[in-house]
Amino acid sequence: MNKTSRIAAFAITLLVPTALVAQAPALPSFEEVDKNRDGSLSQAEVRKYVDKRSRDIDFNRNGRLDPVEIADAVSSMNARQAANYIDLMDRDGDNELSYDEMAQDMPMLFGMADTDSDDLISLEEYVSILAHYGH
Repeated sequence: MNKTSRIAAFAITLLVPTALVAQAPALPSFEEVDKNRDGSLSQAEVRKYVDKRSRDIDFNRNGRLDPVEIADAVSSMNARQAANYIDLMDRDGDNELSYDEMAQDMPMLFGMADTDSDDLISLEEYVSILAHYGH
């Protein structure tokens, strides 16, 4: 799996609600992310959801995610895998991810999902990208 695919898979995994992590991983419904109920997802809506998800898994509330927090929240990752992910994304070299570092590739990932290039993700695009990454 290349870096872009690993980042995309993990970014999608961040959408897993905290309460469901202990059970079978499930992604939020499209409607759960579409806060303005207009039938499409903007980059701002996705960013807001990812920021909320990051805060939810930031158990020590320091504004940064460490490997243990990520591994505890993402059932498909152990601490070593989480540390490897942090190595990919950590821009400042502190071995943790700030919320901004978590979202740094959001425009690229959003562009991958936005197949019609209208700067919005439709329900069909959402379903397609989830199916592509096995969710």
